[in-house]
Amino acid sequence: MTESGGGGAVLINNSDVFFSFDLTTRSSSLNKQNYTDYQQFLYDIISQKLDKGMNYKEIAEWLNDNGYKTVRGSKFKNNHTHSIVKKKRLSNHRHTKTYPSELSNCSLEIYDKRLINA
Repeated sequence: MTESGGGGAVLINNSDVFFSFDLTTRSSSLNKQNYTDYQQFLYDIISQKLDKGMNYKEIAEWLNDNGYKTVRGSKFKNNHTHSIVKKKRLSNHRHTKTYPSELSNCSLEIYDKRLINA
């Protein structure tokens, strides 16, 4: 069977057709760092307190008054609460970002087996 197109006849039977290409893609999920349950818990509490109008210093005092410690076991300061929120938001943004894939170096090769086997 043959098909003809704009450039001439293309053999289908008795032919091998190869399509090759380079695909470049990036994925943000390959370098994902998971938060521990405690880190997520702290982030959730701090976010809730921020939504209620508390500032970072007030939140740090509230966490200390209620017996919570930083992930490393220290007392909270306002810079700790700010850092937790900032790093989690950056992490969320980084891990939900999408990147377009790029297709390049495309080629189509057709080998007529009748010429090879002759």
